[in-house]
Amino acid sequence: MNLDNKVSAVIPTLGGDCLEVTINHLNSGSLVPDEILICIPEEDAYKVEKLIFHNIKIVKTSFRGQVAQRAYGFKKVSNKLVLQLDDDIILKKDSLEKLVAFILQHPGSSVGPKFIERTTGKYHSYLYKDKRHMSLSDKVSFFILNGNKGCLPAALSKAGLYMGIPEKPDNWLEVGWLPGGCILHRKENLVLEAYYPVAGKAYWEDLFHADLLREKEVLMHRVGAAECTVDFSGNKELNASFFIKEFLKVLKISKCYVRKNKISPIRITIFHFYNTMNLVLRRLF
Repeated sequence: MNLDNKVSAVIPTLGGDCLEVTINHLNSGSLVPDEILICIPEEDAYKVEKLIFHNIKIVKTSFRGQVAQRAYGFKKVSNKLVLQLDDDIILKKDSLEKLVAFILQHPGSSVGPKFIERTTGKYHSYLYKDKRHMSLSDKVSFFILNGNKGCLPAALSKAGLYMGIPEKPDNWLEVGWLPGGCILHRKENLVLEAYYPVAGKAYWEDLFHADLLREKEVLMHRVGAAECTVDFSGNKELNASFFIKEFLKVLKISKCYVRKNKISPIRITIFHFYNTMNLVLRRLF
């Protein structure tokens, strides 16, 4: 293998069932990572003892937290290219090869694939909706998020959140953020600190991460020829109480993010409240 093409994959995990499937697909690709670092808390490490692959390295941590575990793994990588990957992401067979080819031609960059909903096979991008297919509820949501300008692909909204990216064209260059589930970096651009400001599930961590990449003058690109799948349907059967609790968690971290960027938290508060109430009402009625 060309040394420039060698990849270290870093997967923070708590050892869930999806991890082995993710690794199997990663090791069945047209370009296989030279090493896969499984970053897992010491008390959960027994869950990955059954994983026997030639390129796996178990990295035990004394702490929990997706961002902190990932950052610890980043410090242990051996190769010039580093794949940041969540444990429930399935890369299509040639996707890593395509990400590598792109990043080798674009110094100073981090690159991500298209995200496909696993259960439907359809493209997915949060905070993006084609204007031709917007419901009234969608229009209200984007008005709250970004005023009269509504949904502007890959742009920073007035609420302080970056909006999503359309399916076409395939490549979107110099986007404001990339979904944290799958990003290919150059080793010299890795963010090595545990930057997430609160305990618990790392909502919106990719926005904090994007800010730090920009500070390093790293350009972020979406490479549409590369695709990964993820199951976004996991919360469909959960009740209204769950969504209210999640609303409070998301609101807390969103306010941290907009305050960090000196943006008023009022618009983002109304946005999350409106969206959460819509979810609750859809499940009640």
